[in-house]
Amino acid sequence: MAMVQLGLHSLCCNKCDFCLIEENHLDQMDDILVEIERAKENIKYIDSCKNNWSNKYSDGISLLGGEIFFVKDERYKKAILELIDVIIEYVLKPSKNPKCRFSTVTNGMYDPEWMLFPVVDKIVDAVGLEYVDVNFSYDFKYRFHTEAARKMCEDTINAFHKRYNYTCGIQMIITQDVVDRYLNGWRTQDLIDSVFPGNMISFLYPHPIHRGNHYAGTKNLDGFNFTRKSFLKFLTLLRKEEPRVFESFLYSTRNSAVFKYTMMHEKMEAGTVDQNPRLSDGKEVINKSCGHSVLYQCYSDTDQCMLCDLEGLYL
Repeated sequence: MAMVQLGLHSLCCNKCDFCLIEENHLDQMDDILVEIERAKENIKYIDSCKNNWSNKYSDGISLLGGEIFFVKDERYKKAILELIDVIIEYVLKPSKNPKCRFSTVTNGMYDPEWMLFPVVDKIVDAVGLEYVDVNFSYDFKYRFHTEAARKMCEDTINAFHKRYNYTCGIQMIITQDVVDRYLNGWRTQDLIDSVFPGNMISFLYPHPIHRGNHYAGTKNLDGFNFTRKSFLKFLTLLRKEEPRVFESFLYSTRNSAVFKYTMMHEKMEAGTVDQNPRLSDGKEVINKSCGHSVLYQCYSDTDQCMLCDLEGLYL
């Protein structure tokens, strides 16, 4: 089974240092509204295909931006809520897969009352909270440019937790900075206890994303990617100290290149609504030396495959 991932537009309320969206695409409201309508039709089209929401894509749909929950435009809000109605009717309600979810990752740097809560309320009212998978992005470095932005994100996460009695997934990219902090005594539970009580941290690995006709990675951002030796030390310690966080990272890393299929990969005039989801953004490019995706070549000091290391050590 797999999940379908839909990136709606490139509008965002932040500019992370590691952001890989260089060329603005779909950043004009009229175009965005057209794309949302096309997305609704594509959801219905997928439902009519051999590989559809009832079988191959029964794990649900992930909605991403840019940042989809900050845009203060009434037309946009209406269109997003109508898109959610279509997702409920075609993806969530018919599913017999207990893992089926509406999933999203958001930066939390906005008023959640405007868009985030109305979207989640609509899903909860229709099918229940168990169909909701909301994750927030949070990092010590490279993400927040002001303490006010960091505080807004923290407040949104805690407000979401309180409103829905929901354990939010707080996704943190493993950078050299995170590795060094962990090797020097910091633990994810420290952040949960001090800032995010009742929630949980999960780790992601840094990887390049397909853009245009090339792969633009993050190795030019000083200190972002980790060295192989320090990362393997970090993993050994993480497994010992916080096994649940370790297991979550192991599972998500193994599945990241094969689980989420891109929906509407051809935008606007480039393609019709009759598009089948496909692996993209580098997931489909294979490292010939090992057979894994090139996304796993994320060390700063070697081109060795990080997933090969994980499988060799822990699987």
